[in-house]
Amino acid sequence: MKIKGINDSENLKKGLNIIGTEPNSYKSVEKNKIAIYDQKPEIVVIELDEERYNYLMGKESDIQTKVNDFVVDSFNEFIVYHFDDSVEMKAAIDVANDIGAEIALIDRDVQIPISKFLTDIGMIKRIKLLLRLNSSYDEFGLSFETLENLFKEFSLSLFNEHFVKRRNAFIAKKLLPLQEENVLAVVSAKNKEGIQYYLDNPDEIPPMEVLLDSEKTKKKGFFSRLFKR
Repeated sequence: MKIKGINDSENLKKGLNIIGTEPNSYKSVEKNKIAIYDQKPEIVVIELDEERYNYLMGKESDIQTKVNDFVVDSFNEFIVYHFDDSVEMKAAIDVANDIGAEIALIDRDVQIPISKFLTDIGMIKRIKLLLRLNSSYDEFGLSFETLENLFKEFSLSLFNEHFVKRRNAFIAKKLLPLQEENVLAVVSAKNKEGIQYYLDNPDEIPPMEVLLDSEKTKKKGFFSRLFKR
């Protein structure tokens, strides 16, 4: 199954379409709006999880609490309070609400790849990473860019596995059943090619329990993972 890439509204057809949106881009905001108004999808799929969605929409969320507790509590309580594409995603959500479309959130909880990454890099690197993160933490918390760059520095291969490949596979798996529906998916442009790969090769998508990394890893605190051998 192939999801159609959208360059402009003339390419839209009823069915499952996808838009790759660029962060902090007025052009992307306008493209998203035009695409949604033109297609009038019954479902608008957004590359967010529930907690980031609530934070973005100003609803009750414990993201900031988790950020504030990060240093004094455990890494498990940390979640990124800032993320790319927030303006573009918010615009798509607003237009979806305007036309009465259902909004479907399609991303994993961001703590899942963070937890798995910390487990896999090993104890020594975990200690070094914690020290680096503590030194980067300020009154505004940690930006996604800071966290991403640090994770890549400690292990680019594991970052790509947990934050890119498995994320794209998860999103593709959630999109597969929607191919016959009137759906418009709004995802980060940098993820669109990877999502398309798994849509074209669904047999390569790992089982859901692998993509979600099981709840037991997610629930462990930082220090329990810190000394895990």
